[in-house]
Amino acid sequence: MPKPQYSARVHVQATLSRDQILCLLTADAEDEIYGPDPAGPPDWLLIEMEDLGLIAPGHCPGAWKLSQDGRDARAALLSD
Repeated sequence: MPKPQYSARVHVQATLSRDQILCLLTADAEDEIYGPDPAGPPDWLLIEMEDLGLIAPGHCPGAWKLSQDGRDARAALLSD
């Protein structure tokens, strides 16, 4: 199965769930996502996003970093 390209906002919105989109948009300035945390994303969501190639393990346990695809998808969501 070919890997999806996250370059157009419409495509990202059609491909990703609302939870996945929200998780991308709430990554911090260094493109990091922290979880599991009561205020952070649940484990199942982080696993889904890793399977899609949107995030990768970060600098410490419980930290995740947006991959290039994740950054592309977030940029597409924030574009005009």
